[in-house]
Amino acid sequence: MEISQELRAELRWRILQSLEAGGSIGCSIEVLAQMLRRFAPNRSTLLMQLYYLQEKGLLEIGEDKFTQFAKLTAGGIDVVEGAVPCPAGIGRPEDLDGTSI
Repeated sequence: MEISQELRAELRWRILQSLEAGGSIGCSIEVLAQMLRRFAPNRSTLLMQLYYLQEKGLLEIGEDKFTQFAKLTAGGIDVVEGAVPCPAGIGRPEDLDGTSI
């Protein structure tokens, strides 16, 4: 199932926010799938967006013998914290005055 460009951009932002909450250990992809099921109707959709963000250098995807996981890179942390501009294709919400936070 294909999702709209707007929903993809919002999903990417929510992935970054969720991984920031996971701190330096990140989060398993299974947990992300449960947290974001409203935005990612299936695992394939979530994985596509995770790989997109990895290609942008904002997160790393890894695996151990039990599960796959993702965690933010330093660049991803900077985007979530607003230290650098948000790349195109990622739907960071706007603050009250209409500028990106």
